[in-house]
Amino acid sequence: MPPIPVTAFQFPQLLEILATITWAISGAIVARARGFDFMGVFIISVVASTGGGLLRDGLFLQRTPVMVTTPMYILIPVGAMIVITLFGGVWEKLPWWDKLVNVIDAFGTPAFALLGFQLSLLAHIPFIGAVFIGLLNGIAGGVIRDILVGSVPQFFRPGQLYGIIVIGITLLYSLLLLFGKMSSDTAAWIAIIIAFILRLLVIKFRWETQPVYNLGIDKYFLKNKDATEAKDHSGD
Repeated sequence: MPPIPVTAFQFPQLLEILATITWAISGAIVARARGFDFMGVFIISVVASTGGGLLRDGLFLQRTPVMVTTPMYILIPVGAMIVITLFGGVWEKLPWWDKLVNVIDAFGTPAFALLGFQLSLLAHIPFIGAVFIGLLNGIAGGVIRDILVGSVPQFFRPGQLYGIIVIGITLLYSLLLLFGKMSSDTAAWIAIIIAFILRLLVIKFRWETQPVYNLGIDKYFLKNKDATEAKDHSGD
């Protein structure tokens, strides 16, 4: 595979702050519902909003995580902890909150996944490994949040095609760079906008994955085997 002419995507700071606030508050709401104290709410808020970048930097890229060198990533969860501790009951009932979370997820998850993919390629990680790190960068915050509060991560359950969309945009971005004759930022924005539209369509039409036990073809063999055994017994 030819080298991909990648440069790091510059995520607009306003959108980055909005995404971090949304994920921090979502984590704080989950922790509050589990009966955590204020420190528990703070920690869950931190990992929900920064867990993907923390894994990317600390584990895979082996550099100081951005979340500990940029005060914003700590101060926003502190604010989320205070707001949800004092006003969580009111916040949960806001009619627009769930819709905002869906919109931010639809935009922020693929954007951060693509950023992780780009940084991995720039760190000379092979393509497949970079795709994996990009996926984790996009979804790990929610996975770690769910594990820490004692739930099966929502990402592991049948749901709304998060993983497929995230992996798909890293492949689309790569193809656009290799064959589309465009800049890295242009290719990134095209991939992110397509992922955003797909995600909203998935939510609107409720396209969902299925449990793997519904997909296996072995049940047809077992069914035929049972039918043959039943026929043999009836002949006896």
